[in-house]
Amino acid sequence: MSTIIELKNVEKTFKVKGRTIQALKNINLQIGEGEIFGIIGYSGAGKSTLVRLINGLEKPTSGEVIVQGENVSELRGAPLRKFRQKIGMIFQGFNLLWSRTAKENIELPLELVKGDKATRETRAIELLDLVGLKDRADNYPNALSGGEKQRVGVARALSNNPCILLSDEATSALDPKTTREILALIKDIRDRLKVTVVIITHEMSVVREVCDKVAVMQAGEIVETGTVADVFNNPQADITKHFLGGGSDE
Repeated sequence: MSTIIELKNVEKTFKVKGRTIQALKNINLQIGEGEIFGIIGYSGAGKSTLVRLINGLEKPTSGEVIVQGENVSELRGAPLRKFRQKIGMIFQGFNLLWSRTAKENIELPLELVKGDKATRETRAIELLDLVGLKDRADNYPNALSGGEKQRVGVARALSNNPCILLSDEATSALDPKTTREILALIKDIRDRLKVTVVIITHEMSVVREVCDKVAVMQAGEIVETGTVADVFNNPQADITKHFLGGGSDE
């Protein structure tokens, strides 16, 4: 399996009110093409910062972020915008426009890259069918359930035919049954479309349900990584054992 995402000796610091905050420390990570890779950690572990490095919304302070052979930190302007089309994003809060129908929300990324109207509409209907919402095309978000909203979010993330899907706590606002349905949908999309999926979560149940491999983060560092079976059967880090024991970060 070839590597599609690689982080090499990545550090990320922020300046906040004259203080230096180190968000990521010496991150080394490889994600294989076609994998569903989980990144788990409690709030403040650095998970979202890592995602923003992968999609080019942040630049590393040092180190390299390589996606499909491209050094993301070196991209600027048009090449960076083109690169971001390779990556679809599924959000925790759906991020739908309430004044647009389900179909129109899915069309939005294609509008931003100047896709013609007929192509946009055809693609949106295809994706609504893929996520099981073809009969909801003309519904506005306030007429959709939470699970249906997230299905629209998944479809929108696929509109530009990305090779990578990033899911940032996409199921944390959903009930357990709907969570399982969305995770099954993501796995089906991986299998059918051959995309690579990176799932950011604080729930081991999500990792267990759908991921092939997992990295455990704590205080900006990766403290453990491996196949889900290896990590679940033989956890090494205390934080991993805490997660598996159902402990809380409170």
